[in-house]
Amino acid sequence: MECPKCGANQDAGREECSACGIVFARWQPRRPTLSTTPVEPAAPSSSIPVPLIIVGAFILVVVGLMWTRHHQAARANVNPDDILNEINNKGSNLRRQLREEQAAIHRAQARAAMTANAITPKLPADLDEAQIAGLIQSCSYFSDRVTVDIPKKFQVNIYRFTLDRYPALPVAEAEHLIEFDPPTFSSSSASRYLPNPAYPGDTVNVKVVPYAYSKVDVSEGDDVYHFGLGRRRIEITRTTPTSESAVNVGFTWGFDNNAGASLAPEREDRNGAAEIQKTASGWSLMRMWRNSRTGSTNIPCQ
Repeated sequence: MECPKCGANQDAGREECSACGIVFARWQPRRPTLSTTPVEPAAPSSSIPVPLIIVGAFILVVVGLMWTRHHQAARANVNPDDILNEINNKGSNLRRQLREEQAAIHRAQARAAMTANAITPKLPADLDEAQIAGLIQSCSYFSDRVTVDIPKKFQVNIYRFTLDRYPALPVAEAEHLIEFDPPTFSSSSASRYLPNPAYPGDTVNVKVVPYAYSKVDVSEGDDVYHFGLGRRRIEITRTTPTSESAVNVGFTWGFDNNAGASLAPEREDRNGAAEIQKTASGWSLMRMWRNSRTGSTNIPCQ
């Protein structure tokens, strides 16, 4: 047999271990003190490794620096004058588009009114729109050519006086038909100051840009540029007979060189009306006027 404690071989019938001396009848094995409950392995961590975080941050910094340098280089290559010219051109095109749309709206409204008043009596048998247009067009206001003058130079401190004499000057600048030398002169700022004849200030030269020659007829005088717009050309928008011998007429007009129409003295106020009456010598133009935002103004005829 073997000793239950030390495992040494024993003779049969012995009551004590010959090696360790325990009494077999009294031997009791010790209970284990450690828990036999199995320990669950720790769950793996879900956090991102620190080296990977450092590498990612480094890549973001490098990409940010490259984008910043590219953006700065792109801005450095942009010419400020090109940006300003682009803005001015867009503004000019937008103003022209708005004027054309407004004119189209007026014409559409006038035509709609004529349609709505279809029951209005027709024109007398011996009068038609062509005759009416001829009567109005024969007026000197429409038959004479329109020319607008722009000074070749002026002085800064009396710019307000210059505008009184040449009201189309700032419009020609806004339409990019002229430019100032030096280019640092600001017409919008100068127009706000009271003129000072005692100290007229520096001289500003006015130059016609090549673009202007395709829009208006340009010629030169001693001190001015002449911008020719051509004749005013009417379009009848309304004819209303008030009796067998009287007709009221509404009309609008443009110019031969309509691209320069904003330079004209009447600017966008280009609509009017007339009274035509039958006399012993035939149909005659009795009175004509131009409508504006502030009222109406008689149009003299010669």
